[in-house]
Amino acid sequence: MTQHPTCPPLRHRTLQALALAGGLLAGCGGGSSSENPITVDRLAYGELSTFTVTGTNLTSGVSYTLQGCDGRINLPGGSATQQQFSCRPNALFAVRVGVVANGAEFYRKVFEVPLSTARIEGSTPLTTDRLRYGQTSTFTLVGTGLDSGVQLAVSGCDGLLQLADSSASQRRFSCSPNGALNVQVALVNGLAAVYQTTLAVPAPQVTMVTSGGTVVVELDPGKVKTTVDNFLAYVAGGFYNGTIFHRVISGFVAQGGGFTGVANATLTAQTPLRAAIPLESNKGLSNLRGSIAMARATAVNSATSQFFF
Repeated sequence: MTQHPTCPPLRHRTLQALALAGGLLAGCGGGSSSENPITVDRLAYGELSTFTVTGTNLTSGVSYTLQGCDGRINLPGGSATQQQFSCRPNALFAVRVGVVANGAEFYRKVFEVPLSTARIEGSTPLTTDRLRYGQTSTFTLVGTGLDSGVQLAVSGCDGLLQLADSSASQRRFSCSPNGALNVQVALVNGLAAVYQTTLAVPAPQVTMVTSGGTVVVELDPGKVKTTVDNFLAYVAGGFYNGTIFHRVISGFVAQGGGFTGVANATLTAQTPLRAAIPLESNKGLSNLRGSIAMARATAVNSATSQFFF
């Protein structure tokens, strides 16, 4: 890490600081032998860094400028002799901190952010315990130097959570693959990708075991996500167990998913039902022979559990 402090000529700086603000920095006429009035605990791209400014009268008309660091937070507990703030170095790879008195900068320091030494190892560095639509999957990326200066970028997967057991030799995270059916993973060092890959997620399938045989249906969440999620929720809850096909017309339709049988010439409804879903018939899919769709009543957005082939 290279640091470039800049203190203007002492007379100009002292007059400016005293007359305009009353604040001085340690090592810049501030009554201290320190040569580093601004220090930082760590510097790594994208990771939280804490900067400390030391001097005198730092609460009197003194402010700070910041470049190359995102999400600045002024930390509590500051005093006339010490101020702290935190931020995350961004892709500029240099953090510039300026000290301003009454609108004029009288000190500047540049912190160069080192490039990450992260490396990926092996022919298959990224593994996962499962890869299924809508189900939480845990991913493990192996290599060296993975704990500093690199950021994880993931798309096509919801609810990203970076796991606490990650280390310099492995980066672990979990998320649920969404309707894109492609999980894109990148390990980024600034503007450059240390590693990137795309994992194809299989389209979700449901196996129906009936008295007339077994049927496997494949769903398309990329086009009708709401419909697919609704159907899968009923499946996961065991709603369809023991239900019947109550409407069967040869060569036309077989409809089920709503009733468990007939008692006294009356169909016995399966419960409980989930809320009705919006109609998605305008998403480019058609009711072809062998296809599955949700059944609805006269109202457009009234489909719940019933389906038909």
